[in-house]
Amino acid sequence: TPGPWQFCRLQGNDGLGYIRPDPEDGDEIAHHGDMDRSPEENIANGHLIAAAPDLLAALRIARSYVVVAIEEFRDEHEARKADEPDRSDGLHEEDAQTIAEIEGHLAQIDAAIANAGQERA
Repeated sequence: TPGPWQFCRLQGNDGLGYIRPDPEDGDEIAHHGDMDRSPEENIANGHLIAAAPDLLAALRIARSYVVVAIEEFRDEHEARKADEPDRSDGLHEEDAQTIAEIEGHLAQIDAAIANAGQERA
């Protein structure tokens, strides 16, 4: 169900509620809450679930910036290596480590998108 969504509390103080499209233009998407959890936790979790479409959209945007950043950094790294192939101060190794870290973050982003039931951006 496309977003945006909103969390609507049911009457009472237990934090139980449901998720529905925002504005109200469709049926309930899901009921949420657990009597074994505090009202505050139920409410916080309900709002987090309702934010899921917006979070997924933001993650896709962030992914595109990460892809561009890693490509640019990789190009700069290769240019530095070509200009100074014998450099021994560890810069080339630091660059390679940074690239590996960014690739790891990109893999985390892709896993989160896949976990949301969506294809990779």
